[in-house]
Amino acid sequence: MLSERSLRPRQVEDIELIDRMIADGEASHNKWQHPDPYIVPWAPGGSKFCRNPTPPPRLIYQRLAASCAFYSWL
Repeated sequence: MLSERSLRPRQVEDIELIDRMIADGEASHNKWQHPDPYIVPWAPGGSKFCRNPTPPPRLIYQRLAASCAFYSWL
């Protein structure tokens, strides 16, 4: 049914009719859209997005400085 509606008017040249058909298609899509759409976990809004954020820079540099001091005796 949906494919018939989209494939039927291939040779339409009237701009107003084309705009109306696009608006009807978008309205139909919005009507039948899932109320809770799937979001990939690593995308914004997903369950794993920023689960393990990067540590603050001062902690990274403190650890780097400590490891350099440890190996300075070699």
